[in-house]
Amino acid sequence: MTVFTTSTCSCVLTSDDLVGAIVSIGPFGARCEREFTIAGFLSLSEVERAQRLSPFVQSGELCVTCPGSWCSIRPMAITTRIWSTARAEVMQSVEGLFPMSASDALLGVINRAETDENTQDQGYLVAVNRQQAQPWLSAIERAAGRPIHRLLSTHMALFGAGFQHEHSTIVHERQTTGIDSYHHFQFGEVIELALSARSGENSHGACVKTLVIDSHSESPSAPETEILTARQLAVGAALAPRVAPRRFAPFIGPIAHGPRRWLAPVAASAAVVGVLVAAGATSRARLDNATRAFERAHDQQIAQLEQVERDRQLVEQRTALLSNTVIPAFESWHSILPELQAAQRTLPDKAFVYRIELNGDSLTLRGEAPRASDVLRRLEDSTQFTAARVVDAPVRVEERAAEQFHIRATRTATTGKIEVKTGRKVGGNVGGKVGGDL
Repeated sequence: MTVFTTSTCSCVLTSDDLVGAIVSIGPFGARCEREFTIAGFLSLSEVERAQRLSPFVQSGELCVTCPGSWCSIRPMAITTRIWSTARAEVMQSVEGLFPMSASDALLGVINRAETDENTQDQGYLVAVNRQQAQPWLSAIERAAGRPIHRLLSTHMALFGAGFQHEHSTIVHERQTTGIDSYHHFQFGEVIELALSARSGENSHGACVKTLVIDSHSESPSAPETEILTARQLAVGAALAPRVAPRRFAPFIGPIAHGPRRWLAPVAASAAVVGVLVAAGATSRARLDNATRAFERAHDQQIAQLEQVERDRQLVEQRTALLSNTVIPAFESWHSILPELQAAQRTLPDKAFVYRIELNGDSLTLRGEAPRASDVLRRLEDSTQFTAARVVDAPVRVEERAAEQFHIRATRTATTGKIEVKTGRKVGGNVGGKVGGDL
């Protein structure tokens, strides 16, 4: 709601003329007070410009709308919500986005409406070349004797063209340069901008309403079209900041946020009532939340303690296993190397073994010797072994002039035996073949 009446002098730049309107906006609506056209504005002298324009810009804001053909448009993930913080970063990379340097670029942003295809913050970055617009802007400011408050593009001015009650509107922007483009609006919100001719004609099915922006034509070119003149666009540019606040960021001037003078007292009153009504419920809700949080923390601690207890029991079980079984077994083990050395010494010259086995309390030898009886006798004479006996009868090996023997003897020591608590005896076992002359 607008409490006080404000006045805006809105000017639209055409190929040669300056077309404008004086729009008053008050608490009971908006009204176009006057319209004007200054033909050949740039070709006039500075004095003539001031004489023709100054009567229309005595008070209020000065708004200027530049043609869409001057603008370069690029869809980007940017909206007016972040434009104030992102503007400096975008300006640094503007040369990679548009065919102009950062010093020559005037940038603005137009928000896109949320649709099934556009569910995130999306918008259009709009740029106009400062060198192209500056002759007009400087001439208008000198003639008006005041700075320009807002510089818009045609696309921004269309927000105030009265599309809010139309389900679908295709705007055909026709310029004297011959460059045509189409803009799609839905209930006054931007769906797509700067479509090609074929895309604009077929976009989203049959269009409900088509407007043609043409400052020189005063009648429709086809029965189904309507003319949106430059004077109507000037009125729309004046209304756009009020009709569509926060929908676009102009090239020059602040982002319109809309009047909200009534919001503070209403919100304060509602807050007081809400605090009085919900004080008790709020305290109880806080207590319930704190209680539930404490119970969750208590349950977590109980679960952690139970896990610690399970880990402690597992450690105790494994400690008992090591203490009662593994450690005593390792302590009773002794080296069997002395008996292996003793068995080797019982072999006569030119004898060798295939296999030596130390199993329990017995020693078993397999091998060859000139006489198997010599091996049997030397085992009987050894102090580490006794009760030497032949397991298999000796076999004569003619090619080596030797006899194969298979002899077993009893070990006199307890080397390699392990005594466990169960009383079971575990004997050492040496496997493998020993080759070569010993």
